[in-house]
Amino acid sequence: MKKLIAALLSSLLLNACQTNLPIVSEHIAEDDVSTMKPCESNIEQMELADIDYLLYANRMVDNMIQDKTVQQKLSSKRLKISIEGISQKDNMDLTNVNSTVKNRLLRSGQFIIVNNKQTSDVQLSGSFETIQKTRNNCIENYEQFSLQLTDSYSKQLIWSDKKQFK
Repeated sequence: MKKLIAALLSSLLLNACQTNLPIVSEHIAEDDVSTMKPCESNIEQMELADIDYLLYANRMVDNMIQDKTVQQKLSSKRLKISIEGISQKDNMDLTNVNSTVKNRLLRSGQFIIVNNKQTSDVQLSGSFETIQKTRNNCIENYEQFSLQLTDSYSKQLIWSDKKQFK
C-alpha cells in the first residue's frame, strides 16, 4: 500500500512539474528560424493575481523600513507619515494593496499615520502604470508598480522602489 501511495504521489509531482515551453522539432530548417522576428515568442504571458500585487507591496514596504536612509530618520523618533493611495490600475481595485501598505507600516511600530499632509514628516505615494518600450523594432509592454517616500518639508526623495513585470 505504501508503494502505491508513493507511486501516485511521484506521478502527481512529475505531472505538476511539466513545463509549458514549446518543444522544437528536429526537422526545422535553419532558414525557418532566421525568418522569425526578434520579439516573436511562443511563451505565454501570465496574468498576475491580486495576491501578487500584495506580495510586491509587502516586500517594498519591508525594503523601505530596512533602508539605511529611512533608518537614520527613524533613529530619533517615530515618523508621522501620510499615505497617498496607490493610483488605480485599469479594471483592478487596489484598495487591498493600499490597506496592506498601511497595515504593514502600522505593524512596524516605527510610523504614526496621519491624514493631514501638512502635519506629516514624510509622505508615501505609489503608482501603477503601463510602460511601452521599443527594442529591436518591437514594442514591449511592461507594467510598473512603484512606491516613493519623500520628505514633507524639503520635498526630497528619501527612498523609492519599483517592480517591472510583463
